[in-house]
Amino acid sequence: MARGSAPSCTVGQNVFLAATAVVGDRVRIQNNVSIYDGVTLDDDVFVGPSAVLTNVICLSRSALHSKCSRCRCTRIWFPRNSTT
Repeated sequence: MARGSAPSCTVGQNVFLAATAVVGDRVRIQNNVSIYDGVTLDDDVFVGPSAVLTNVICLSRSALHSKCSRCRCTRIWFPRNSTT
């Protein structure tokens, strides 16, 4: 789940956290959140209630982008101090 033991993280009720999801230090995850494989939350990230962080690699408005050979995305990453 986390890089080390995560005593400084806050996790709400009814949270799904995939086995390969990475959670940094001081992360706050609110109630009813789903975090799937391939997601990395860096330190000090806040995830709001009922958020769903999917394992879709290409986050684009175009449905065709996910099939584009130019895409170099390999993971979903939320940098330090992000709010989702």
